[in-house]
Amino acid sequence: MGMGLAGALAAAHAQPIAPDATLQARTRRQLQDYLKLRIQGNPNFVRYHAHDIVDETAEQLWADTRWQLRSQLLDDDGRHWAAELQSVEPAPVRSAIMVFGRMQEGRIDSIVRAPEAARFIPGRQETLPRRPRPTGAPLPATVSLDRMTAEKFRDYLDLFGRFDERFVRYYTPDVIFAAMPARMPIRGRRGILGLYRGLRKELAEHLTVRRLVIDSESGLMAAALTNRLTAYGEVKLPSRVLAAGDQLELSGALVYGLRHGRISLIRDLGQ
Repeated sequence: MGMGLAGALAAAHAQPIAPDATLQARTRRQLQDYLKLRIQGNPNFVRYHAHDIVDETAEQLWADTRWQLRSQLLDDDGRHWAAELQSVEPAPVRSAIMVFGRMQEGRIDSIVRAPEAARFIPGRQETLPRRPRPTGAPLPATVSLDRMTAEKFRDYLDLFGRFDERFVRYYTPDVIFAAMPARMPIRGRRGILGLYRGLRKELAEHLTVRRLVIDSESGLMAAALTNRLTAYGEVKLPSRVLAAGDQLELSGALVYGLRHGRISLIRDLGQ
C-alpha cells in the first residue's frame, strides 16, 4: 500500500487528533487565506511559502484556469492538507483537480497536484497474475474504530481489492457512491455491492495510496490513488472493453465523507 509511504502514513495518523486545537484552528485559517490568495492570483500568496518550498504545480495551472475552492482539508496531524479546485467554466467543460501540500509553522513547504492518468497494458490470459481472493480471516479490528485512520483505510482497501464483500462494513448504512464506474449516484451498502458483483466477476482491482489527508473535524478525507484493473475475462468498462489478460492502470483522486469513523460518501472530483 504505497510501500514506504504506507508506514509513514500509519505513523502520522497514530497520533491523537488535534493535539493543540488552537494551533489546528490557526493553521486552518492560514491555509484558507493562502488558497484564496493563490486562486485570485494575488502575489502575496508567496508570504505563506517556506524558503525551500517544493512546488510541483506549474504556475500555468494557477494562471491559465479560473478556479474556485470546492473543498479544503487539514489532516488530523495539523500539517498535511488537500484542496479540491473546480474550474468556473460551465458544464461539460468544467474540470476539477486535487492539490496536496504540507504546512509547518505557518509556512507551506511542499505542494503537489494529484496525478490524473490512464495507461492500458495489453496482456495474455496465460500470463495473468494469481487472482486475489477473500481469505476468510476475521475482519480487521480497525472496522470498529470510531474515527478514520490510515491503517483503517488501508484495511478497507485490502478487503475491497480481494472483493471480500465485508468491505461495506466500513461504510455507513446510507453511504452514497458518486464515482466511476457508477453512471448515477448509488445509495446504500446493498446498492454498491450490486454494482460490483457483476463487474468483479472477471475483474480484479488493486489500489495503492499515493497521498492521504484525513480531516476528522470536517468529516472529509482526500486520497490520491492508483488502481490497477486486471481482466480475467471480457470486461466492459465505461471507457473501454478489456479482454482477458488486459490491464488498465488509473491514477486520480477521490473525496470521501466520514461519519463516526465510517465512510458516508465516495465521489469523484467536482461531483
